[in-house]
Amino acid sequence: MRGEVICAEQFISRMLAQGAVFPGSGVVELYSHLLGQSSDSNEIYLVDMVSEFKGMRFAAIQERVLDGASDEPVILLGYLRADVPGEDGLVISPGAHGPSELEYALKEADRLVVISQTRPRLGRGNDS
Repeated sequence: MRGEVICAEQFISRMLAQGAVFPGSGVVELYSHLLGQSSDSNEIYLVDMVSEFKGMRFAAIQERVLDGASDEPVILLGYLRADVPGEDGLVISPGAHGPSELEYALKEADRLVVISQTRPRLGRGNDS
């Protein structure tokens, strides 16, 4: 597993700017909830692809997850393409930057980006 670095100064500056531009919007609380770690908060996870979802498009996987193909409630945010290096392979809210993101058939080495209270096990057989 390779190390990852987040520029905290830049991240905090952006979070503070959003809070200042949209006071009372709850954006600061949202970030605190997502970035905090407690038994009652959600976290962002990268989840390995399960065999059931290989070759499927994002929307089809989303339908399966909403239809109960998870061991707990999950919000599917996007995917991380294994064949595209770095952050260029990260696709959040597929379709926001063009239809090709929606047409991409996810592969075995790709990972899903989700929000959940604990690391979810996806798929009907939960084989991840």
